[in-house]
Amino acid sequence: MKNIKEILLIVLGFILVAGILYGGLKITVFFINGLVLADPKVSMPIIAAMIAAFVGITASIITQRQTKLREIDEAHRAKKVEIYQKFMFTITSMLSGNIEHLITKPPTEAELANKLFEFKQDILLWGSPKVIKSIVEMQKNSTNVNYDPLPIVDNIYKAIREDIGLSNSGLNNLELIRLFLTDPEKLDMK
Repeated sequence: MKNIKEILLIVLGFILVAGILYGGLKITVFFINGLVLADPKVSMPIIAAMIAAFVGITASIITQRQTKLREIDEAHRAKKVEIYQKFMFTITSMLSGNIEHLITKPPTEAELANKLFEFKQDILLWGSPKVIKSIVEMQKNSTNVNYDPLPIVDNIYKAIREDIGLSNSGLNNLELIRLFLTDPEKLDMK
């Protein structure tokens, strides 16, 4: 019984939509025929006003959509920055090692595993595909004995910067990693 009612409502909805479209088409044809048959002195200003109204409405819709998308991006950006800052703090505290006079100490292995797990949960919803792929790349290579994490972490940092709208132009040779090393020249020796 319930299925029959649903089918009837769907059919009725289609009939109603078809009727409205048919009526709208008939009114539009009638209006256009009236403009074609009318005196050009009367029809031209009406056509010009209709075109201006159409262009104005279209521009307004496009502007509103762009504004809404910008607001959504800005709200997402704030959340992403919060998530990425936590990750970067964890990684940079590891890179800083035991730098003298720093209050920040490297996380323990258990703390690191927990923080990375939380980060993965967060980027599932908030991270860009590039950030997710760079984290997967880090995971994939972490079991390799000859694994050098620095280039991969540099790629993660670049993906994060790109995701929040920052440029990476001119950043190469692990400059993002060098920021946190006490002796950045050691990277050149590698």
